[in-house]
Amino acid sequence: MRNFYHISPIDHPIGAVLQPGAFGRLYRQFNHGGQIAPGSANVFYDLTWEAVLETARVLVAAHQPSRLNCIYACTTLAAAEAFRNAFRAGGAIFEIAVADEVPIFQGDLASLGSAKAGEPFLDVWVRVATRYWTDQPPGVTEVLIGGSATILAKV
Repeated sequence: MRNFYHISPIDHPIGAVLQPGAFGRLYRQFNHGGQIAPGSANVFYDLTWEAVLETARVLVAAHQPSRLNCIYACTTLAAAEAFRNAFRAGGAIFEIAVADEVPIFQGDLASLGSAKAGEPFLDVWVRVATRYWTDQPPGVTEVLIGGSATILAKV
């Protein structure tokens, strides 16, 4: 078993088994010609960015867990606290256990926001998305867990 830290707005009970894919379900609710469309430019931006990242994964790292069908985690409590403070204010941090056979991927979280002002989205997104899946993360990572995880403790 491998242990990681997961941030969630849900107060999960100890022993609960998390299943991958909640993040993907959020984005898959939007459909072409359907009743649900992205409600703002920010949501459409995020949806497009995730589509670029998923396309890059399929092309250069198809064997890795999809961001759309995973559980997100951090490798350390300090990293989980930093992520929560920056992106998930009020979220709870849980220590989770993942079976050794469950695939994981560590991506460079910092690279996702590495665009410089004035750079064209198309150039940046292609470069960054490819590097996310192929380069060893130099700093802050996010762990993509391609299977279930068990809640061990609320931190």
